[in-house]
Amino acid sequence: GGTIDLLSGFVFEANNAPEITLVKDAGGVDIANDNNPSTIEEQIQEDSLTILDVTLADADWLGGTPPADWTGQVQKLEVVSDNSTLLPAGASDTSIVITGNGTSSLVRTVTLTPAPDQHGEALITLTVSDGIDENTHRFKLKVNSVNDEPSFDMGSNLSIAEDPVGTGFTTQADGTEVTHAAWA
Repeated sequence: GGTIDLLSGFVFEANNAPEITLVKDAGGVDIANDNNPSTIEEQIQEDSLTILDVTLADADWLGGTPPADWTGQVQKLEVVSDNSTLLPAGASDTSIVITGNGTSSLVRTVTLTPAPDQHGEALITLTVSDGIDENTHRFKLKVNSVNDEPSFDMGSNLSIAEDPVGTGFTTQADGTEVTHAAWA
């Protein structure tokens, strides 16, 4: 018999968790630099949206970027809100849209579009995963209320006889009869 050296030619490496290195809003402001949601917030006005550029990194890739023929782990970004009234989640909702997932690009674009006429705050959690390990960043999204213009929906025409002296009329209001006295 002989011996077999199983370690010759093999390199063993531990997986390193991917990271979110930068989250910038459309104004170029880094909104997740210390990962503390009590001090980081993105503010927008009601009935508007915010677009974020999320930059990822993975120490498993020497130099920080994958080679062109990379067939290994691809980072996936997930975005979750703790306020489903402000940012509804579901198959048909478009309040949270991520572009760039499934590619070897290190930048993802996240569009947050609050529900119409909603305002308030939501804790946003960004999670990047390589299928083995993950990292998260959190920040607060504050949607400021705006003073909407008044509106009026015209109902159907209503005719009332001129000078209905000495008459009364009855209507239904909430299921009970109400008799109105005549006026002079």
